Amino acid sequence: MEDKLKQLKQEMDAYISPNKTFTDFDKHKIQKRIQNLSTENQKPKRSFIFPKAVSAVVFAVLFLVVGGIAANEMNLFQNEQSTESSDNASLNNESSIAMDQAGESSEDNATMKATDTEQLPASETAKQFLEGKGFEDPVYINTTEEYVVTKDKLTQEPWMKPWGLMEIAKPTVYLDQDVTVERFTVNSHPLEERFGKITVDVYVINGDAVGGIINDKEMYSMEGKTISEIYKTQGYEEWKASWIESIEADKPYSLKTETEATEPPLDDRLKGIYDAIAADQSQKHLQGLVPAEVIKLYFYAKDQNNFDVFYALYSQSGKYGEPVKSRITEEFEAESEIDPTRIEKYVTLQRSENIVQIEIFQDAMGGSFKTLVKENGIWLLPPELDNVIKH
Repeated sequence: MEDKLKQLKQEMDAYISPNKTFTDFDKHKIQKRIQNLSTENQKPKRSFIFPKAVSAVVFAVLFLVVGGIAANEMNLFQNEQSTESSDNASLNNESSIAMDQAGESSEDNATMKATDTEQLPASETAKQFLEGKGFEDPVYINTTEEYVVTKDKLTQEPWMKPWGLMEIAKPTVYLDQDVTVERFTVNSHPLEERFGKITVDVYVINGDAVGGIINDKEMYSMEGKTISEIYKTQGYEEWKASWIESIEADKPYSLKTETEATEPPLDDRLKGIYDAIAADQSQKHLQGLVPAEVIKLYFYAKDQNNFDVFYALYSQSGKYGEPVKSRITEEFEAESEIDPTRIEKYVTLQRSENIVQIEIFQDAMGGSFKTLVKENGIWLLPPELDNVIKH
């Protein structure tokens, strides 16, 4: 607008006289110019239909493109959601399967553990016990008895005698426990010629076979021995009195025998045996000696500082521990409280047929003990006491 006014001013200045006098001619020129300007404003304007159409097309194309992109994005988003949902479903499905498999695995493991810890039937345990004893093809008959171990059962007939025949030094350790007695017949028993077909009873407690007896009209140990033969008593009644006393006192069964000490510590017979062992270290010279006599040799060898004889008095079989020389040397070199010249007596406590404990009395005082075990008819010292308890 401002430009048009400037243009108008310039054009008017051309018509205005320099002396700035306004004449009729000037007036006419101005009117004419105004008319011309009015005519120009009344001219029809150009039509821009084509550009508008192009714009509309462009706008439509843009709309379609943008809409297509948006739709495509929406589809992609939906596809991603669908894929994610599918993946999640797959993961959930895999997780569910894994959990099911883990559950099945846990159940399998639990079943395996239960199977591992499950005890064998008493009859199978008893059969394995007999096979371990060297009896071929034991044939199961039946379960003859089941009861709870009590002091009454251990001290009254008919239950007392089998416990004595099984040579269990302290049966009270089984008090209040359930025992099952399984009966078998066995072949290849050394006593078949004496008894004919052998019938045995095996006692099973908590999945372990604790012992057995021969039960053919009369009762015997598995080796065919009687109570008197096992415990070296004058008869069954003597053993019975000692047995009941040990059960009531809750102590290991023992039958006491006393051996007086001699002066000098070894008599001529024992001195000759000592010299024979010193010459060849053979245990055969101990055959026929009672436990107290072996203990006399033990203390005498220690007093005479003779390790060869001392070592020969120990079990060499490995059944009661390995006879490690270093360990026995320590025992040999250790200072002893026992002076062989002051020993008054030896009290032998018969724990079973093959195990005894000897109490040594010196100056009227007891309290020193030595344990011996029997191997092949010979009494020997065990290298390890813990192994004696196991047998």
